[in-house]
Amino acid sequence: MASDLISNDLEISPSIEGYLAETAKWGKFLAIVGFVLTGIFIILAFTFTAFLSSTMRDVYGADLVGPLGSGGMMINFFIMAAVIFFPSMFLLRFANRMKEAINDVNQGALENSFENLKSLFKFYGIITLIVLGIYALAFVFIFLALLF
Repeated sequence: MASDLISNDLEISPSIEGYLAETAKWGKFLAIVGFVLTGIFIILAFTFTAFLSSTMRDVYGADLVGPLGSGGMMINFFIMAAVIFFPSMFLLRFANRMKEAINDVNQGALENSFENLKSLFKFYGIITLIVLGIYALAFVFIFLALLF
């Protein structure tokens, strides 16, 4: 299929260029929101776990969450930050390179833009496979637990 596109001299029409420019603007906006969320999760990793431990100590006289629970929550926040950071980075690179490609009529920037878009979808695909694998394992364990 790819050879068919190359041999037919696929062109980017003015309307496609407009769609790509608008996609780049929305991509940049979503990437910035993703970076803000990444920062919030990193801040929460440090503050929320400390707040929860001290609140438990003040209210119940003991840290009911314990160091393992606080550490586990902190790791969870860092994982969530990473899961948001990397697609945001790929999306911002896509948007910036696409804007450069359109403004400067730069073929290299266009290729790099689509390379980052590919990386974004690849990242989402890998995360989806991981989540589906976790669901499958959970289903197997639940099924086995119900049998016994």
